[in-house]
Amino acid sequence: MRRGARIAAALACAVAPVSAALAAVSCVLTEPVDLPAKPHRHPTILHGAVAPPLSSVVSVVDGTDRQFAVPVQLDDPTQGYAWAVFIDYEPSLGATHSPIQGNTVVGAEGNADIQVINFGVLQSSLGPGCHRIELIVALSFVVPHVADPYGADSVSWFYSPAGDVSGCSIFEGGIGADGAFPPSADASPDGGSSAR
Repeated sequence: MRRGARIAAALACAVAPVSAALAAVSCVLTEPVDLPAKPHRHPTILHGAVAPPLSSVVSVVDGTDRQFAVPVQLDDPTQGYAWAVFIDYEPSLGATHSPIQGNTVVGAEGNADIQVINFGVLQSSLGPGCHRIELIVALSFVVPHVADPYGADSVSWFYSPAGDVSGCSIFEGGIGADGAFPPSADASPDGGSSAR
């Protein structure tokens, strides 16, 4: 038995280096695996590079129309995107509130991952008073002002004919233009409920 154990040990010592060498140069072959698709991401506005700057109140100078430039970072430059501009968007109007401008871009120009959206707002479309100008960018829109499930990014400016907000109402929009909820139909004049 001793002799058999010695032969087995010697054989194991001789075979081990050969097995290790074969293991080092061998590889495992498998079928190709389909990698998951890259998730879609909505375009992102480069807020710090927007013109005019977001920190300024927008006005119209010498009756000229106001021009805007909004750089947008695209996750996939070959994929299309959409944008829309709204003036004083009111959510209660929903789909009846149409954008004043917009576009659907099929693919980025030159496949660049940064695109600049240039648009102008006509002074005549603003009229008197203060306004909010908003641009929304997304892969697509379900209805105006509502992006697809991938989301959207937006940027907005405040417009005042005087160039500052001193002439603007503190509370904009809503019934009565005071930002307050309208009284309910069953409310009494003293603020209590008339329902007993």
